Amino acid sequence: MKKYILYLVLILACVNVNAQSFKLPEKMINSEDSLEPLTEEEISEIQGKVDEFYHKMQKQYSDYDEMAKQYYVEFRTDTFAIEIIENLRSSKRIPELEYSIIVSDVNAAYDVLLNKYYKLLRANLNEEKQEMLKQSQLNWLKFKTSELKLCGEVFLEDGSIGEIKARYYDTELIKSRTIRLFEYLVEISAYVD
Repeated sequence: MKKYILYLVLILACVNVNAQSFKLPEKMINSEDSLEPLTEEEISEIQGKVDEFYHKMQKQYSDYDEMAKQYYVEFRTDTFAIEIIENLRSSKRIPELEYSIIVSDVNAAYDVLLNKYYKLLRANLNEEKQEMLKQSQLNWLKFKTSELKLCGEVFLEDGSIGEIKARYYDTELIKSRTIRLFEYLVEISAYVD
């Protein structure tokens, strides 16, 4: 799993919004743990949809300054790629274990994005605001830990389905925080020359 997360970090960190084709997170497509890997045809279909979306975003944000355009296009395409892969993998008749793997893969992919946008935001802040961001992130992590502890207790009686529910809730918390950090990044980039 650590190898998988590192691989996603490298892929998402290396995305170049000026590239002709958007690089899909390979391990999200065919997770090592997956019982139902996607076919080459499905992967090609996903790549086509993501590339089409990427170019659509390039046009949609063409009036924005370069920095804002880069952030919006990259963020929107990052999240679109995760969601379209999740939707395709989930649309198959899959056993509960496979769905658990998909939820874990999505969780890891959003965690990579959370770290990516945290680092981008931090790099654009002065030292005082970096410390504020660090404290905010530490407080958010405490909140998330507390929420997941409660979530685990609430869903404990649901067995493996409860574990999936808890992982899904964790993913929603990570996704929400990622969006918030991205919004801060875009807001401060409007004032950066």
